Amino acid sequence: MTARTLYRYLLPLITPLLLACSDKLSYEPYDVVSIAHLKSLLHSESVAITQSYVIQGYVVANDQQGECYRSIILSDGSGGIELKIDASDLYRRFPLYSHHSVHCATLWMGDYGGRVLLGLRPTDSYPVTPIGEDKIDLYIKAGDDNAPEFYPSEITLSEIAAQHIGNSYILRGVTFAEQAGTEWCERDPITGEHIDTERIVYDSYGNSLPIRISRHCSYVSATIPRGEGSMVVIVQYFNGEYSLMIANYQLSF
Repeated sequence: MTARTLYRYLLPLITPLLLACSDKLSYEPYDVVSIAHLKSLLHSESVAITQSYVIQGYVVANDQQGECYRSIILSDGSGGIELKIDASDLYRRFPLYSHHSVHCATLWMGDYGGRVLLGLRPTDSYPVTPIGEDKIDLYIKAGDDNAPEFYPSEITLSEIAAQHIGNSYILRGVTFAEQAGTEWCERDPITGEHIDTERIVYDSYGNSLPIRISRHCSYVSATIPRGEGSMVVIVQYFNGEYSLMIANYQLSF
């Protein structure tokens, strides 16, 4: 029996075994690409990542204060991307500003109103399926121990543009105007439970942007601060509009 014949005979037998062990397969050699480059490959609602790409970046938002529900946001400066993960207390595994790499082969990217998500193959109407807790280590690895410490840069409301989506920034000299003194999240008039709420932040030049506060946040019943101050935010985009998300409730008013 020739080697070619033997190969053809064995291939149908070993292929199922390889697939069953795929969680242990190595994706090396791989190409490290920027998050902006990876996002540029998304040209439809959901796209499979077939290349052995790796992205590296810092966790700029997690679920410690509830702003990210079962997800983290990873940023490398070129942009940020939201990783959907079917697990809770992710902040223990992915502390704020910790450095990580993501092996993207076999993952999927999804477009949710202009917001780019990273997860598994979609199984319903949502553009990606969250990564199961048992597969986190397969895709997300500890980053470079020698990576420099991360510090959010400053930005003004008037400067925010497409290249800033998903990145973490400091806003200074902003106010909540007439909304100050009320709770971060409004309450349902029937049940009395907190609901997702949009607040508006202003600067001294008359610029403004909405800040989306999730009902899952730990500070939903806290009082919106008065006066002028600073805050750390994540730039977001949804259905043609820019918005902001508070990052781990970092405020100074």
